[in-house]
Amino acid sequence: MRDNQILLKTIEKNAPVNAPANASVNINRLNTTDTILALIQKNPSITRQQMAIQIGKDICIIARAIKKLQNIRKLKRVGSDKTEYWKTL
Repeated sequence: MRDNQILLKTIEKNAPVNAPANASVNINRLNTTDTILALIQKNPSITRQQMAIQIGKDICIIARAIKKLQNIRKLKRVGSDKTEYWKTL
């Protein structure tokens, strides 16, 4: 198991019943597009490479899923090259 999987499972076991809205999401059970949206909500300035590492998929798969989200207008990249961030719509 990867470290992030162990951490997420530990968090799930120890999470209170009335967990806050910003509680960690188990990204292992979500499909790629939902996982990307969850990661972006957690860190809007995340890069595709960072997403690929955290999800454990190739960067090409991440790029394809992001393009799909942009086409259905659920995701937008905002800002200049230095200050870019993702915005969920």
